Amino acid sequence: MSSIVCEIKCSICDTKFTQKKNLYAHLRNIHGSDSLAVNNFICTVCEKTFKVQKTLDSHIKKYHTNGNGNRETRIICPYDCNEPLFKYSKLRIHLFEKHNITIEVKEIRFSTIA
Repeated sequence: MSSIVCEIKCSICDTKFTQKKNLYAHLRNIHGSDSLAVNNFICTVCEKTFKVQKTLDSHIKKYHTNGNGNRETRIICPYDCNEPLFKYSKLRIHLFEKHNITIEVKEIRFSTIA
């Protein structure tokens, strides 16, 4: 798998940073201190915009990395392609589109834990 490097992008001039402290210094020095209040945090992997840095950090951890900079999954296509997938719903779609296999989904509910 390829390594994903997540960067923080200045929403005013699109300059990219790998650390939020560098973005804050950039905003203060280049755009003025009042620009901190209007800045949006942008994920450079998927271009989603966040109002709060903490939300961006959570997004990156959840969707783009395993903490080491690599996104990993336990879901791998069981056929020859061995393609890594990140959701079982994506595996079903992959199996249908690439291998012409249909997987039926059945939801089962139990009345108690026992």
